[in-house]
Amino acid sequence: MQKKLLLIVAALAFVISIYNFGLYGVSRAATSSLIIISPNGGESYPGGSKLPIHFKYSGTERVTIDLIPNNCGVCSYRLVSNYILPVGETETTFEWPIDVNVIPGNSYKIFISGGIAQDYSDNYFSIVGSALTCRDDDGGKKYDQPGTTRGALDGPAPAQGNVFLKAGWIYGENRNKYSSRFDASLGESIYNDQCVDSGTSQDLYEAYCSPSGFVTPRRIICPFGCKDGACIIPSSIDFAVSNLRVVKEAGSTTAFFDLIYTGTQSYKGELPITWFIDNESWGNFTAEPGRIFDHDPLMPGKITVINSYYTFPTLSYGRHYVKVVIDPDDGFRETNESNNQSVILVESTSQGINQVSDTSTTRPNSTEVQQIIERIRKLEYKISQLEQKVVETERALAKAIDTALTNRLKGRILLQVEENGEAWYVDEVTDQKFYLKDGNTAYQALKAFGLGITSKDLEKIPVGFEDRFEDVDTDSDGLSDKIEEALGTDPNNPDSDGDGFKDGEEVRGGFNPLDLGRSANDTSLANRLKGKILLQIDSRGEAWYIHPENGKRYYMKDGPAAYQIMRFLSLGITNNDLRKIDVGSFE
Repeated sequence: MQKKLLLIVAALAFVISIYNFGLYGVSRAATSSLIIISPNGGESYPGGSKLPIHFKYSGTERVTIDLIPNNCGVCSYRLVSNYILPVGETETTFEWPIDVNVIPGNSYKIFISGGIAQDYSDNYFSIVGSALTCRDDDGGKKYDQPGTTRGALDGPAPAQGNVFLKAGWIYGENRNKYSSRFDASLGESIYNDQCVDSGTSQDLYEAYCSPSGFVTPRRIICPFGCKDGACIIPSSIDFAVSNLRVVKEAGSTTAFFDLIYTGTQSYKGELPITWFIDNESWGNFTAEPGRIFDHDPLMPGKITVINSYYTFPTLSYGRHYVKVVIDPDDGFRETNESNNQSVILVESTSQGINQVSDTSTTRPNSTEVQQIIERIRKLEYKISQLEQKVVETERALAKAIDTALTNRLKGRILLQVEENGEAWYVDEVTDQKFYLKDGNTAYQALKAFGLGITSKDLEKIPVGFEDRFEDVDTDSDGLSDKIEEALGTDPNNPDSDGDGFKDGEEVRGGFNPLDLGRSANDTSLANRLKGKILLQIDSRGEAWYIHPENGKRYYMKDGPAAYQIMRFLSLGITNNDLRKIDVGSFE
């Protein structure tokens, strides 16, 4: 009997070993695998779009897929459970419509598990924006007007279980007492401006649409009380700012300004204030938001000296604009909305920061500067460690800004002759120099500074030639193939219009290679556009560089072409002079 039992046990063990290890001794577990192909790091997906999850698999029939945010150790978002994999395949794609409740961020990974096999994305990817459009019916931060804001709630939103939900919340159903509740049937969040408690508190929660497009509440103190979801404001108040000045105290520099309040009663409460410093580029203000809580009661008609408690950060040497704005969002309706700010010019030197009375420095149009900054942002150009090091080094070595030198070199590509020949482009709008690591960087980045132009106007600017350019000329007509591509001539026919003259001879002589007659050159237009990057808006967006000296256009087809322009059309500059021009960055 004992011998029989031993035989049965041995037989069972053999069967189990065959199941687990197969006939050839290979473990079934070892053949079970999951490998995520994408997203695997660096990708970006807009809210409301579909997130394609592509992965390889073997030895498993179904999987579970989770979205894992890095900034929340216990959070996960179950995308699908027991997803049945296609039979006979080795890889597949699961598309997940990005839920409105997912908080945008740049640190997400995918986790896939099936049996004992599992895999994470190698690196983080981004989810940008929300599928819901934010709407605010009172037009922003309007503290004296009750409004309702709808959309996706700004994060981190209140949690349900282990997921932060951005839709389904409703706030302020009674505007006179704080309230919130969750309603899963709502396809969005609703935030009614609400008083914390109109009977006992002066606090108001004012909701608005943030720049990133989310419903965002802000808590403020209403000086005259809160009722029906709005601050109680007398019929006529006004805040007038004047005499902004800098004062050195105990080794630091602080700003003061005078404030005159007009009203029927004293004002004691929150006073929104924002400070601006033109950090690194004219007009590109870096806002330092703050609120004045601890000021003495403002008395009607009396000058109150306000100390911002704002200590200036380290500024690059040179001149900078400093600005203070009271009630920057126009949250309170005033009798005069044009006297809420004051601007001064300061100069940063090795001796510290001093206010200067000479305001002759020409400041570029702030709207144009913001447009350039927005274009740079849209490039989504990620600078390398080398680029970052070069830019940081130049910032650290910057000297006092030389406005006259900057104006002379606008639109120029400069080569740092005392270093390793680093190339810089001096932008005409921001008055800054931007580092161009190589031709590909230049081709991609310089388009941010591009000015749109029609082909008809572009034809009025003569074509420039540089014999040192290394180009291919298939038909030997004196025009490189890339120029022929841009001009529309035939790179395989030396005389595109059949008039007996080679295309290159006609272009160099000021004639039209596609038609009889001269090109209609406009010297005034060319002079106006010197140093500009032009983009053909009615064609394929071809890029042209207008030389600051001769006013001729040079075709910047691609990275290699941009490199040749950098090499042969640049101007050498010493370190001493280069560091008198402010430094910009593509970050």
